[in-house]
Amino acid sequence: MRCDQSRDPSTTARTAVGQSLDHDLAAAVTAHHAFVPGFAGDAAEARPHLAEAAAHPALSESSWLRSWVNCVAAEVHARTGQAARSRVHIAMAEAELTEQDNGTPGWFDFYDPARLAGFAGNAELLGGNPLAAQTWLATALDGLDEKSVKQRPVLLLDLAAASATVDPAQAAAHADDAMSIMENAPYATAVDRMHDVVAALSTSPYGPQLAERAAVLAAPSR
Repeated sequence: MRCDQSRDPSTTARTAVGQSLDHDLAAAVTAHHAFVPGFAGDAAEARPHLAEAAAHPALSESSWLRSWVNCVAAEVHARTGQAARSRVHIAMAEAELTEQDNGTPGWFDFYDPARLAGFAGNAELLGGNPLAAQTWLATALDGLDEKSVKQRPVLLLDLAAASATVDPAQAAAHADDAMSIMENAPYATAVDRMHDVVAALSTSPYGPQLAERAAVLAAPSR
């Protein structure tokens, strides 16, 4: 593959699905595109991607896909300091998920009620509401299927972060559980969350041990 082809595969995917006129695929690719500026905290750059992603599901039969697009918008808004808008999109995602859905494409297998709860928990955590985050994240963990090995430590670490100020011991236990999973299933997103939790618990009695485990898991050789 040429270097210019590998620089931005998401742009290549976006162009391809745009030409295919497949609104489900276009919504998925465009919504994923919004994550990049969203995680960077750039609301202005994320906004047109979210608007484009929201336009495609209007032409789709899949209410679950529409629900997921709202979850993406919720996370991006939460990461760009717009907690109220984030909660509006979570409510919209919930409403779509309760509808009868007969049009979900076969490839759309990465979203379900547990994933919605995970999005909502992370959004509430980012929005400064750790108690609501704990409720959502506990629901997400209860509903997560056994195959979601990479998602479980992410949820555990979000729950640890939500618990850090009120119950450091419980937060450390969640972080330990997450790191035990990550030893056999490394995942970059979980590593990022791990660093946040270690920082949140750095002044607690559990900080040094967690920092030591985190350093091993984040080592380049892994």
